[in-house]
Parts: sequence; structure tokens; C-alpha cells
Amino acid sequence: MTVSTVVNHEQYVGNGTTTVFPYRFRILSSSHMVVTVSDTYGAIRTLSLDTDYKITGVGLVSGGTVVLVNALPENWQISLERDLPAVQETDLRNQGRFFAETHEDAFDYLTMLVQKSLSFFSLALRKPSFISRYYDAQGNRIANLADPADAQDAVNNRSMRAYVDAAIAGVVGGFGWFLQFGSGAVYRTFQDKMRDTVSVKDFGAIGDGVKDDTAALKAAINALNPGGRLLIPAGKYLHNAELRITGKIVYLVGDGKGVTTLINVNENANGIVYDLNYSQGGGVRGISITARSTQSDDQSHGSYGTGLTVINSNDNFLCDDFEVLRYDNGIDVRNCYQPYFTNFRIMWFAGWGIRLAPYTGSPGEAAGNGAQFHVGKIGNTGYTGPVGDSVGILVQYGSGEFFSDIDVQRTGYAVIFKPTATSWVRHIWMDNVLGDTSVADGWMIDQTLGGDLRDLLLQNCWSSYSGNAGLVIKGNPSDINWKNGTIRDNGTFGVQISGGSFIQFQGATINNNSMNNSLNYSGVVIDGSSNNMSFDSCVIGNLPGSTSHYQAYGFDFLASTASTNFRLLNCDLSSYGTGFAPVNIRSGAAIAGLFTSNLPLRSAIINSTQKREISLNSGTTIPAGTTRYIAAFGSSTDVNPAATVVSSGVITGVRVAVSSNPGGTFAYNIIVNSTSYSLGSITGGSYSLVASPTITVSDGDNVILQVITDAGSSVSYHRATITMTP
Repeated sequence: MTVSTVVNHEQYVGNGTTTVFPYRFRILSSSHMVVTVSDTYGAIRTLSLDTDYKITGVGLVSGGTVVLVNALPENWQISLERDLPAVQETDLRNQGRFFAETHEDAFDYLTMLVQKSLSFFSLALRKPSFISRYYDAQGNRIANLADPADAQDAVNNRSMRAYVDAAIAGVVGGFGWFLQFGSGAVYRTFQDKMRDTVSVKDFGAIGDGVKDDTAALKAAINALNPGGRLLIPAGKYLHNAELRITGKIVYLVGDGKGVTTLINVNENANGIVYDLNYSQGGGVRGISITARSTQSDDQSHGSYGTGLTVINSNDNFLCDDFEVLRYDNGIDVRNCYQPYFTNFRIMWFAGWGIRLAPYTGSPGEAAGNGAQFHVGKIGNTGYTGPVGDSVGILVQYGSGEFFSDIDVQRTGYAVIFKPTATSWVRHIWMDNVLGDTSVADGWMIDQTLGGDLRDLLLQNCWSSYSGNAGLVIKGNPSDINWKNGTIRDNGTFGVQISGGSFIQFQGATINNNSMNNSLNYSGVVIDGSSNNMSFDSCVIGNLPGSTSHYQAYGFDFLASTASTNFRLLNCDLSSYGTGFAPVNIRSGAAIAGLFTSNLPLRSAIINSTQKREISLNSGTTIPAGTTRYIAAFGSSTDVNPAATVVSSGVITGVRVAVSSNPGGTFAYNIIVNSTSYSLGSITGGSYSLVASPTITVSDGDNVILQVITDAGSSVSYHRATITMTP
């Protein structure tokens, strides 16, 4: 016999019916076979010979079978393993007989023992190779592992569970340690680490848009340490009362407007109120501050209160990426120093979008200054509530405020500057603030309550499609500068001014107003008392092809106007309404100032303070012994066809030049209508004449130069320049 195979065990999986399992190796005795089974939970049991199974093929090289008394259950495993005692029972005597089969059996037994040892080694936890630095369990569990003692010991399940339980206990009870990565890091308790951030969820807020989270929100705000951030994760958090933060710096941080939403369901309550007692810091980021009295997220009225109120802040207060929706009033800023608001939206309100509240002078009240608002949208588009009295931006107090890149749409008024008697509005700068589709007036600068209103720079701003005037200035404001920008397509006047001083328009375009009734309203209407008002480099008129409605006069000075040092400079008023004029000064108006370098150049009034020159040229030579009439482009024997129509003024100078020595006498006269005024003559060797008459002419008069050559004079060209002074 031989041991012709290295196989020394078999393994099978039961199917619930099979009882016979073959083995392919030789055993010398039935006691050399060990049969074990494992259930689906991994529990192992050794079967008993004759009781649990029978065995066939003992002694055969090809092996035999193990026959179970009962079928192996489904998914159970069975192992057939050769297991020999490590003994040597063959006795070989000196000079005895040589029995080959006896020797071979002894050698076979020895080989089987070697295979048994190798089989045991295959069950051990081993390294894949001599150079490997790890042991491969080949996907098997390692059971009965002792608890770790040293830092690099393997960890068993029991030890790991104990460690995790301790860590959890550390988070809950304050022990258990956290060590940040990096040199110099120090140990902290898990609880201390987790308190680096505070969330409203820590206090029971749900944010499902159904549960009332008022108590949780207030508890979280009250628990926060000064200077802390309160995280409000994505969700809809209902509250039925004002969320007030008093006397400490708190930052409310959400996941973005429209993602984190605070919903006030009490229509009589405010939203968020910061009363900071002049602390430095605080603010809101990434939150929608909304109100509603129902579960509907529509564009109707939500609350009579104010969405965001900031009182007595002192530098470094910042609101970014936020919106206020469905509150009657959006943002109210009271007595604050340099609060900063950016990337905002304020929609669907009946009161104001932004208000800088008036200074009242109450005890302990500071004036505040320097608020900034940048990149925002304010409007009532789609709002189902009343909008006629709403104001996009209401400035009742201010000193050093900045506004830029803000679009105001569909409010009663886009922007109003209106200090109360005890307040002031001054040193305000606005850039690219757009007022569009206001129900009443677009912009209003109103000093009628008696407060100090001055020094406004309104640059690149816009007023269009308002129901009434684009810009109204009244009372006695001063130092108002509208620079560049456009005022167009408003219902009545483009600009209506009833008072003020040092009001300047530079580079503005005021066009195609009178939208409610074409040609019924002018671009600029001025009444009341004013001084030092100027319009420089503006375009005032009707731009071709832009609309179907047209403003009437460029300027209309009403009878009640009393304006001193008025300046109209370098403006284009060419496109006034048909049947009207660039400027209309009504009877009774008192205007004193400078009108010069405006278009159209020959129009009456608009260049009345600018000297004007009229050039005349005979075009051809004039022979001796004739009378000719010289106009701008040629001469004639008839006075009427050559007449020149001029605007009102005074002819203060005439210069005449000829191309040839007169040889006799050239006599010259100015004829105004039918009246002749002698200028003198050119005689002898002279080639020119300079005269300084004083001849008053009116708008529409006919003016022409008459030349009379005597019989002995030469043939010559004649050119002249008439100078007119307003």
C-alpha cells in the first residue's frame, strides 16, 4: 500500500436529505476518523462512531464513506478528518523476517502523522509569506482573544465595547477625552469639545413646519454664551412670539435663505429683535425670516410686526444671505453704529422695507451712524396686501450711510429721505439704487418736517414707471447731488422741485416722462424758492423710438418760482415735446442765473447768458454802384428772402472784412425788421470795419446786413460776424 494523496480531510454542506459523505484518503482503523458538524450559528459537535454514523472503506487507499444515521440539516457543515495517535507500534527485530507490507504500513502511518501535523499548521493564523508584516485570518473570526494590555495589543470585542461605552459616557457625563490632530493639541473632554457649537436641535427644536419650536428657540438663545454662534440647521421652525436677544452678542447661523426658515405664526408679533446695548458684533446669516398666519407660503400678509429689528448695535454687526418675508415692516435700524447688511431680500410688506428710525433725543439714546446696505432686492411684486403707502427705503435719520446695488420694485414709494423735527439725514451715499414701478412717487427728498436734510450723493440711480413723479424735492434740503443715472417713463413729471439750495444734477438723463398723459407734464418742473441749483451735462427730452408717451417742456418754471444763481450748462434739450419748447418761464417766475452751452444752440432762453455769433458771407463778389443784402450763405438784391431769424438779445458787435481794396466806399447798415442802423464804412486802403452798436432784438426778429458800394469802388467779397449778448 501507499499514501498517494495529500488529502487528509473532507468538508461538505448539508441539504437536509444527504446522509452519505465520501472521503478520498486511507485510514488504517475506523477510530482514525473524526467526524464533526457545525450548525448555522457556528457551534461545533463531534459525532460518535456507530451511534451517529457508520464508516466504510477502512484500509483502502481510495478511501470510503461516512454514513450518517440522520441526514445533515440544510446549511450545516460536516468535516471528515483523519486523526492518528502519535505512536509507533510496529516491532522490528534484528535478524528477523522481512515482511514488506508490515514495513509499508509503518511508513504509511508515519506519513499520515506528518500530514496530520501539516493539516494542523494550515489551521493556524499565519503570515502570507516570510517577508509579510501582518497575519491573515482569511475572513475568519478570532475567538477567545484576551483583553489588550499594551498599546499595540489586538483588541477583542469585549474591550472595544467597553471603550465605546466609556466614550459615550464621556460625551454625556463630561469625561472621556478628545485630542485634536496637530502639534501642540491638548486633551479636552468630549463634552467640552461638543459644546464648541450649539444647535437649536440641542434644545429640542424639530424644524418640521408643524411643531411649535418657540420654547426650544428661546432656550437655545438664552443658553448661548456671549459671542457664540447658534446653528439653525435646514428646516422650517415655527414660533409664535418675538425672538429677542438682549445685551449680548449672538450670531444666528442657518444653512441659507430658503433652506433654514423661521416662521412666525403670530400676526401681531415681531420676528427677531437685537437690543445690543452697544455691544460689538452679532448678526444673522443664511436664514429666511418669514411670517404667516396660516400654513400657506403665499405672498399675502403675515404679520403686522417687524421682521428684523436692530437696536443700539456698535460696530461689527453683520447680516448676510438672509431675507425678510410677509412682515408689514422688513428691517428697522435704531441708533446703531456701522451695522452691515448684504445679500438680502425683503418682500411683501405694507409699511417699509428698510427704515433708519428717527433720532428722538430721549435720555440715553445715542444718535448712531454709518449703516450699510449692499446687494439687495426690495419689493411687493405679487403682494396681495396694500402697497400704496409702502416705502422701499425710508431714511428718517442718518449720517454716513451707504447703499449700493439695491433694486426696489412695486412699492408705494421707492426711496424717501424725511427727517423728523428732532432728527437729521446727512452725508448719505447711494450708488446703483433702482426705483421701479412705484405706485406713487419714485424718490422723495422731503424736508417739510423741519429736520436737517443735506449732503446726499445719489449716483447711477434710477427712477422709472412710477405712478406720479420720478423724483420730488420739497422743503429746504441742501447739497443734493443726483449724478448720472436715469429718470424716465414716470406717470407725471420726471423731476418736481419746490425748494432747496445747492441742488445739482450732473450727467443725468430725464426722458419720456408724462406717461399717464402724453405731453401733459414736463421733464423738470420748478416752483417755490431755491438757490444755487444747477443742471450740468444732462439729457432732458424725449428719446426717439423709446416709448409712445412724451414729456412737454424740458424745463417748466411755474409762476411761483423764485430761483437765484440757477445754472443750466452743457445740457441737451433738443428733443422737447412737439408744440412746446426746451425751457418755459411762466409769467411771474423770477429766474436769475447762467444759461449757456446748451442744445439747441439757437433756441431762445437756454443760452440766454452766452454770447452768440452769426456769420454772414456774400458768397460772390459784389460789383460797384449796387445795394446788396448779405445773409449767412450769400447775398441778394431783396431784403426779405435773405433775412436771418435770431433769438432775443443785444447786438453788441459787428466785424466786416473785404477781399479787395475798396478804391471807393463800402457803406454798411444793420437792418432789424424794417429799421436800419448805420455801422460805418470801409474806404481808402482799409480792408475791415469794427462796429460796436447796441441794438436790442427779440425772438423772431429779422436781421440782415446791408452793403452799399459807390460807383468808383472795386469788386469784392464781403464777410461779416454779428456778436449777440444775452
